[in-house]
Amino acid sequence: MSMDRTLFDKVLFVGPDVNAHGGIASVLKMYSRHLPSFHYVPSNSRYGTLAGLFVLSVAFVLIPIHRLVFRRKILHVHAASGKSFIRKSWIIKWASLWGYKTIFHNHAGDFIDYSHKIGFGRVRSVLAKTVHTVGLAPVFVDFFSKELGQTNVSLIHNMIEPAQDVTERRMNGCLNVLFLGVISEAKGIFELVRAISEYQTKKCIPVKLWIGGTGEDAQLESLIKSLNAGAFCEIVGWVTGEEKLKLLAGCDVFILPSHFECLPMSVLEAMSYGKPVIATGVGGVPYIVHDGVNGTLIRVSDEQGIVSALSDYASDWEKLKEQGKAALKTAEQFFPEIVISQLENLYSTVLTK
Repeated sequence: MSMDRTLFDKVLFVGPDVNAHGGIASVLKMYSRHLPSFHYVPSNSRYGTLAGLFVLSVAFVLIPIHRLVFRRKILHVHAASGKSFIRKSWIIKWASLWGYKTIFHNHAGDFIDYSHKIGFGRVRSVLAKTVHTVGLAPVFVDFFSKELGQTNVSLIHNMIEPAQDVTERRMNGCLNVLFLGVISEAKGIFELVRAISEYQTKKCIPVKLWIGGTGEDAQLESLIKSLNAGAFCEIVGWVTGEEKLKLLAGCDVFILPSHFECLPMSVLEAMSYGKPVIATGVGGVPYIVHDGVNGTLIRVSDEQGIVSALSDYASDWEKLKEQGKAALKTAEQFFPEIVISQLENLYSTVLTK
C-alpha cells in the first residue's frame, strides 16, 4: 500500500502518554507503529497530577513550535470525557490561535451522557474551534451531527494489528474466558466474577476466568475470596506485549460486560484472534459485536445473561468456532491498511477547508 508520508508530516497528534493504560494510548501506539510519519505531543502523564501538569505545560510550548518551525497544519486531538475533555478544550483553543486545522477525535463511551451533564452549549463552544469531528461508531457520528449540529463528522476505526497466531482451539474439558480492562465497577468485573461463581455450581463444563487489568484490585481479591472462587478466577495484572498475546491466543471466549464503552480495543484485539465476544450492547459495541453471529450481547449488570452465554458456548463447541471465524472477519476492517486509508482521506479533506 502506498502511503503519503508528506501528508502525515503535516499532522501533529495530541493525546495521553502512549505508554499509559487505556484505549486511547493503545490507538496512538498503533499509529506510531504503522503510520508513515508520526508526530506526537502528550497532554498528560501516567505518573500523577504534578507530572501531568508539567507535561501539559510542555505541550503548550511545543504546539506552536510544531506549527511555526515544522509547518504542521493539522492538530489531531484524541480525547475522552471529564478531565480529558477539559485538558483538550484548553489545547484546542490554544491551537486555534496558531492557525491549526483541529480534529476532535472522541474515544469516550460516556460522551453522550457527559455532554448532557455539562451542557451541549459548552461542548459546541469547544467544537466551534475545530474543523472536523471523529466518532468511532455510528451512534457517536449521529450524536455529533444530529444532536450537536456538527457538519463535518467522520467515522474512523480504531487500528489493530492482525493476530500473530490464529489457531483453531480444541475442547480440553474447560472453557477459558478472558477479561482485559480496568478493574472497576464500570467494566462489570464484579458481576462477572459473581456470574462465573454461580456458573460453577451448575453441572456444566468448567470455566476458568483470566483477569488482566489493574484498578480496584483489593475489592476484586476480596470478592473472589468471599466466593471461594480462587480456583477458577486468576488475576494476572495489567498485561502487554507477548504476555497479552499469549492470553488472547489461549482463551476460548473474550468477555467485557462494561456499563459503558466507545469502541473497545480489547474486543477488537480478541476478534483479531478469532475469539467470539460476550459484551454488553453499549456505545459502539453493537457496531462490532453482532449477537448470534460473532458473539453474544447481554444487558448491563445481567449476571444471568453471562451465565447463559457461557453455558451456550460450553455446550456447543461448533458454535464457538463458527462465531470465532466471524469475529476474525469483523476484525479485518480494523487492520492498519484500512485505517490508514481512512486517515489519508480525512487529512486530505481537512486540508482543503
